[in-house]
Amino acid sequence: MTVVVPGFGDEGRSGVYPGGGVTGRPSVAWRAVTGAAVLAAPVLADDMLYAVDVRGALHAFDAMDGTPRWRADGLDEEWDYLGPVFTSAPAVWGDLLFLPDRDYEGCVFVRDRLTGALLRRIKGGAGCCTIAGDVVLLADLNGGVRALDLPELTPRWHSTRWTGLIEADPAVSAAGSAYAALGFEGHHTHSGVVAFDVRSGTGIFEVGDDQDGQCPLRTEILSARNDEDDEDDEGPSDWVLFGQAHPAVAEGLVWMPVRREHSDDGFHPEPWTSAEVVGLDPATGQQRWLFQLDPHRRSEISGAIAVADGRIFFIAVQGGPVRTEAEPTFDAMLYAVDIATAAPAWKIQLPALPVGSPVLADGLIYLAARDGTLATYQALTGRLGWESHLGEEIVGGQYELTEYLGADYAEEGLPVLPANGMIYVRTRTGITALR
Repeated sequence: MTVVVPGFGDEGRSGVYPGGGVTGRPSVAWRAVTGAAVLAAPVLADDMLYAVDVRGALHAFDAMDGTPRWRADGLDEEWDYLGPVFTSAPAVWGDLLFLPDRDYEGCVFVRDRLTGALLRRIKGGAGCCTIAGDVVLLADLNGGVRALDLPELTPRWHSTRWTGLIEADPAVSAAGSAYAALGFEGHHTHSGVVAFDVRSGTGIFEVGDDQDGQCPLRTEILSARNDEDDEDDEGPSDWVLFGQAHPAVAEGLVWMPVRREHSDDGFHPEPWTSAEVVGLDPATGQQRWLFQLDPHRRSEISGAIAVADGRIFFIAVQGGPVRTEAEPTFDAMLYAVDIATAAPAWKIQLPALPVGSPVLADGLIYLAARDGTLATYQALTGRLGWESHLGEEIVGGQYELTEYLGADYAEEGLPVLPANGMIYVRTRTGITALR
């Protein structure tokens, strides 16, 4: 049986890996040059590591020493003039490897993962590929979601109801429900979360953004105005949107970052955004849990929510008080919030904004910055564990390489994969493995 380490640690995309990272200060075990930047998280299956670079070339390496096993070429050398680049991670089931190619071929390539031989092209469904038991889900930005039975790849169902999904694997619960996030594009797609049954395609719920959300500062703002001309005005309302990140299913809830846009026609001194985390009921989509960062301050959550041992972990970008800072500075913060009390257990300021989302293994939180600095923090206390410099830069998103108009439907790929007693890091030049 093939042992695969799925993206974000488990099928629920909680960000928690079963173990096997590096608890002490590591050293470089091997480096592999791919010839172009790697934006999607690498995938580990048994003793092989798979990575796709932005040109679409698929690389298979020996996971322990970095020896190349095989390579399947992608685009020609003019890839950087073509616009879009490859950002979706491959998926593995048994000896099958799936690589979506949305922008060029509009299909999913199916290869023998041991040899790289091309077995099949599946037309459509090329946004991302997600393995859920013996079903592969193929999500396409405009074509909806399809499910194929494995290993025969026979169609199980196809729904065009769910379009506009971000290029990120949906979270899958133990009961077989899938939770996927919508992208956001003004006047086209609004943010939200959709839930459906993996095996039947039956919809469970759909929740979207709220353009008339009640502002948490409503009372103090209205009291300060004291404007008799506005006696009949209903007061300030916010636009409350889900973040551009995958949901996480853990601790009985579906976790999502939220951004609240305070921008209602003069009630506020100026428009700004503050951040929240919500926990949704997995059966109904109703909000069951809420944590708000200070709504008086500018803030936004970067990446997805990680959940472990009764706490949520996330990265926030925070500025100063809106009314006092004409040109605010912003700090990158790492938060741990207790689920039972909805109160911070600890928070720390980071030296730089990390790439992607936090991941956890062996009680450590792994974060990587664009300059190639990799650091761990104790999940229990927030204390710095160890720090290492790769000597290689890490690319955050596609927009950093080329002019890109699809960021509303994208999520930064994880830069760090802790497994096998190793740490695999995607970089601007390939893969660096630490031990």
